[in-house]
Amino acid sequence: MHLFVKKKLSFSYKVLKKIVREMSYWLHSYACYINGRQVWNTVKHNTNEVVSDRLLKEHKQLWRPLSKVVPSVFIKAYVGLTGVKSKDFIPENIYYTIVEPILNNPIASAGYEDKAQIDWFHNDEYLPVIYLRNIHGVYYDKNRNELAKPILSFEEADNGKIIVKPSIDSQGGRNIFIFSFKDNEWKTRKGDVLTIKFLEQHFKQNFIVQEYVEQHPFFRQFNESSVNTLRVMTYRSVKDNKMHVLHAVLRVGKDGNEIDNQSLGGYACGIQSNGVLRAFVADKYGATKQTLAKGTINLSEVGKVYMIEEVKEVARKLAKCHFHSRILGFDLCVDKNSRVKLIEVNNMDIGMELTQHLVGPLFREFTNEVIDYCKERFKTFKYQIV
Repeated sequence: MHLFVKKKLSFSYKVLKKIVREMSYWLHSYACYINGRQVWNTVKHNTNEVVSDRLLKEHKQLWRPLSKVVPSVFIKAYVGLTGVKSKDFIPENIYYTIVEPILNNPIASAGYEDKAQIDWFHNDEYLPVIYLRNIHGVYYDKNRNELAKPILSFEEADNGKIIVKPSIDSQGGRNIFIFSFKDNEWKTRKGDVLTIKFLEQHFKQNFIVQEYVEQHPFFRQFNESSVNTLRVMTYRSVKDNKMHVLHAVLRVGKDGNEIDNQSLGGYACGIQSNGVLRAFVADKYGATKQTLAKGTINLSEVGKVYMIEEVKEVARKLAKCHFHSRILGFDLCVDKNSRVKLIEVNNMDIGMELTQHLVGPLFREFTNEVIDYCKERFKTFKYQIV
């Protein structure tokens, strides 16, 4: 009798888990659709680009093997913004729920996303100094030595600034603080004082205190108050395992903001294959404009992005360390001494729409090989519970 009940409970658990996975998939897909529709509702009033019925049909035929749901709002928004008429644009719902979880091992990815251990995986040459880190409630210094008592002393911060942020789940620039040294204290613009109590109240655990990067004048011109980063997407081919840089995008903070994320009002500008900036920026909702820095910077006149080839090469080099992930989004910047610095690595829920809104199809000429690879593994694929 006991064995019978145990088997029944085990069966019920498996059924319930399958139902939860299916529900999670549909809810995630719907959330992607809502976001795409919001962008398209903005774009359609400001574009002359038309997506033909033939292109819509080809787009659905290409992606339908991975999902019965292939919303047209995504390709309409992508074409409307970029002017690139291609069936290869991957719908966001298919990317987030199927393609990324197949290309990147979700279990391993979570560990690699920990910013407190980023210098354990990558060469210090490309990293801002981490003065203090909290990992699962335990404090460590810049040399990764465990601390019995954390010390808030940052003499090396010669620019008078430090940055404090969560080391896990900091997407969208949430809960990031920049402190400046004033009146013998580290303070934010709002007047918050840096103390251990402040850190533990705001983060509980899993956070870092890091060097603030003084950006190169080329990037500072777009907005002086934020460190304006380059999002570089890399792809490890499923055919030959070679590493490729897919696209790069410049991210610029909103005037006066200290963080460059679009979710906080920032803008992004596509970078063409020749390294030249496109002539417009877009916000999170697809609204565009042709100037930055309160109208003083005309994007059509900027030209090639400073050190863009060096930045791409660093991304390609760093990507080789991530054996569990085939698609990655690197946030990099160039400091005042023309050194490339890695801010963070994104290997889960990577904001791929940023690239497709501003440059073109995410996987470029590798689109078909990615689809074929995912089709082969789709039968044994289990939807993630999110």
